[in-house]
Amino acid sequence: DVVLCRGDVVELSGVGSGLLSWSPTTGLDDPGIGNPVAQPESTTVYTLQAENDLCVLLDSLTIQIVAQTELQAMDLEICLGDTMQLMVDGQADQYQWSPASQISDVSAASPSVWPSETSTYTLIGQLSTCAPDTLALTVEVDPVPAVSLTPIFYFVDNQPIQIRPTILDDRNYQFEWFPTDSLSCTNCPN
Repeated sequence: DVVLCRGDVVELSGVGSGLLSWSPTTGLDDPGIGNPVAQPESTTVYTLQAENDLCVLLDSLTIQIVAQTELQAMDLEICLGDTMQLMVDGQADQYQWSPASQISDVSAASPSVWPSETSTYTLIGQLSTCAPDTLALTVEVDPVPAVSLTPIFYFVDNQPIQIRPTILDDRNYQFEWFPTDSLSCTNCPN
């Protein structure tokens, strides 16, 4: 299937032996060949029929017509020092991201980023000759957790001990302890 800007053309690619014919014929320069040039005005499903004696083979493709490039993306959140791939929904074949710092490839559809602080990335995306679309995507950078553990615990065999982390800031943390064997709680602070 193909996404095409209104007014653009695309060469269809059909192969087969025998008599070839495309339908509907609207928007095709020669519906009797395997690779006609198509310029439909609206989204069209073209069917290729290959007929050889009594055998008939049918196949189809959809050409979706769009008026302009339309892109969407969601804001993201990462921890300081992490790398994340930016993901965009929509159809485009040309991409331009900014700013150009801390990004793997400013012309990639889904580049990786590693911002050192909360950053907003702007994307100008375009599909062929369609009008471009611009979007902004914010990557919120969270500081690394500020928690520490006492490095050595003294204990007596078969007697429980309580592990108490020291929280070094006022943020609200979620805890996950592992390995989980012999723990009374795997998601509590102590």
